[in-house]
Amino acid sequence: MRLLVFAAFLASIFIFAAIYKWLYSSRPDSFWFNQEIAKSQYELSRVRQDVEQRDATAEIIRLSAKLAAVRAVYFEFTHGPVTIDSARLMARSHSGYVVRVREETAFLPGGPAPIVLETSIYDPSGKALLVDEKVYWADPPLTSTKVWTQVLEDLRTTFERRLLAQDERIKASESEITPPKIWSYWDFFYFSVMTETTVEYGDILPNATNIRMWVCGQVLVGYLLLYLIINLVFSRR
Repeated sequence: MRLLVFAAFLASIFIFAAIYKWLYSSRPDSFWFNQEIAKSQYELSRVRQDVEQRDATAEIIRLSAKLAAVRAVYFEFTHGPVTIDSARLMARSHSGYVVRVREETAFLPGGPAPIVLETSIYDPSGKALLVDEKVYWADPPLTSTKVWTQVLEDLRTTFERRLLAQDERIKASESEITPPKIWSYWDFFYFSVMTETTVEYGDILPNATNIRMWVCGQVLVGYLLLYLIINLVFSRR
């Protein structure tokens, strides 16, 4: 019983933290934050944003180079003769671009097991433009130019989707340093712990009547649960 009451005490901290986060998201001016802490949090968010955008930009550059290679070979395969070596799972364009794949079976629950094609592309000089990029494949064997072209088209679609995802990643990071976004659930979890244990440092303060009422309610809930815990402890002795 004591453990159950203590678990309720801990659960109330998490629940009130979620409530405070929701209230803050609905109305950011309902809480007041120490200016130095707010400034530090903003600068930390800016650093995280810079790192996120730098990583996303570098990934966009890498993906763009790979996409350019796939488009170049796709053009070659659709505008000229292609030499296919089915035994070695390799195809060569008329100007010397080589596409080579390795087949692996993908084990996915609830459906047929598609083939994973680990695709590599080489330019006429033998330089690798793409190495072991995966394409899920459940279509006919690689015995015709049309099928090889479909592999390249699937690969092109994959890179275009990944580029779009990185672009969305940059846009999302830009919105994360606005004032409502720099404070996470865990900041309000901290506030909830400080409230329920009645230990306040003044770095986060309620700035609206409804928030103060929630704080009063949490303190009373905390005292009630603490009373029950103490009563259960001493009643067993």
